[in-house]
Amino acid sequence: MWKQTVFTYEWTGSILSYVIPVILRGLFYRLLGAKIGKNVLIAGKIVEPQMVQIGDNSIVGDTSLLMAHAMSLDKVILKRIVLGEFVTIGAHAIIMPEHE
Repeated sequence: MWKQTVFTYEWTGSILSYVIPVILRGLFYRLLGAKIGKNVLIAGKIVEPQMVQIGDNSIVGDTSLLMAHAMSLDKVILKRIVLGEFVTIGAHAIIMPEHE
């Protein structure tokens, strides 16, 4: 599954997220598996869309990054990212999973 995720991101998310207008990025990430509510604007990038859920009326700021993985010493942590309703992620923010 990890190889598929990396392939999907590199060939679709990484390239197309810069080409697709902000108004259509929610649809784009839904097609890649993200669960995205109504009235959501995404100006940033989502690395593992199938691991991300964004509630209604939320904004993901310009050049921000949602990554459902993190490195901790000798292991990879892969956890879902769940954003509630009316959430604003600022420009250039990086959202990663919590780890112990």
